Amino acid sequence: MEISRRSLGRLALGAGATAAGLVGVSAYTEESAKAATLQLKYRHHGFVFTSGGTNDIVTARNRAGHDMIKVVTAWGLPWTANNNQYINFIRDNFTHVIVRTATGDQGPLDANTAANELAPWYWAFEAAGKGGNLIFEIGNEPNIRPTSTPPYFRLVTSATEIQQWSASFKATAGKLRDAFPHARRVGGALAPWTDGYTTWLNNTDYKAAVGLCHFFGLHFFGDYYPNLGYVSWDNGWLNYMIGTLRGNAAYNGKKWLATEFGLNSNAMRGRDKGWHYADMMHHNSGPPATANKWGCNLWGGVYYHMDQGNTNGYGNVYPDGGDSNYYNYVIRPHTTDGCGN
Repeated sequence: MEISRRSLGRLALGAGATAAGLVGVSAYTEESAKAATLQLKYRHHGFVFTSGGTNDIVTARNRAGHDMIKVVTAWGLPWTANNNQYINFIRDNFTHVIVRTATGDQGPLDANTAANELAPWYWAFEAAGKGGNLIFEIGNEPNIRPTSTPPYFRLVTSATEIQQWSASFKATAGKLRDAFPHARRVGGALAPWTDGYTTWLNNTDYKAAVGLCHFFGLHFFGDYYPNLGYVSWDNGWLNYMIGTLRGNAAYNGKKWLATEFGLNSNAMRGRDKGWHYADMMHHNSGPPATANKWGCNLWGGVYYHMDQGNTNGYGNVYPDGGDSNYYNYVIRPHTTDGCGN
């Protein structure tokens, strides 16, 4: 069962969320952003593809200058067929491609299943000398488990369950490392909920497991309050998480990759939402409050999600795209790297 991102985000916010990290929707216009003195860092950026065709993907890529995309092996047709025609299309249109396994979605992984899911992608990329462009995301949000009653998930905090997941992750990461040596790996992204983060992040089994990856995965989400005209990215858990990662050598020494982020709203037009995504990725100072804490750890991120059908509006900026002007007129001319990205 797929847990509603909208429900999870609202539950994670809590009653006091609106008091911190509020950013006015009108704060970022093309004119004001171009005139502002900004400290920006280039970070690789793109979207999670969930619905649409090749033309939709190219349109979204071109409007925002994206160099990265994320797909999932078991949903988001036609990718589920592992058809080389579509795999080759993705390979030839993006510099960095995240492919997430279906096994290990909110639970332990099976190493053989993961290898079978990812093999068609790896060998298609290797055939073009692009195996290093792949980033395999191993599993998804291990700190929650689906349930049949509201809120349709439970938090996982027991040492036994964390150990079981970590063992399955280590076996899977090791197999992928040996079978697909040129591909990079990302894992460990937890569902955005403050409760339980300390338990997971301080767990020695978990640290050892995600230590087998090139990137540490992050998920974070915000909300838009139409009646107030504000966006909240900083609702407690994101600052908490960044602070925890900063203070722990196991995570602070790695690059971080946001394999999901987005805004809980279908009320905000995609153009504005796209600008907020660009701000969240590239600002090193100024709003939103959390962005100045990324430093050189955050390597990049993909927003959830590009849905041609716009079936729920969550996180989606398609079809009006919108962030292209922000990237073209603000990010590109004024970005200094300095982080080796």
